[in-house]
Amino acid sequence: MNEVDREDFRNLLAEIGRTRMPFGRYGRKEHPPDGFPLFDLPVEYLTWFQQQGFPSGRLGELMQATWELKANGMDH
Repeated sequence: MNEVDREDFRNLLAEIGRTRMPFGRYGRKEHPPDGFPLFDLPVEYLTWFQQQGFPSGRLGELMQATWELKANGMDH
């Protein structure tokens, strides 16, 4: 991994860390005021989305990246 890739990865992790789930079981309605932190979502919940399809857009991309991190044991 070169330095550019490392910086991209750091930025991805920072964005995941700032993002909160806006809808569903872990969304704003169930976890006011902002929703559950994306990185703290259970891997089982993310696996359901992986099987059914992640939302479109940046949120879906971040959820998929979070799932990949957790599924590969990189969340420690």
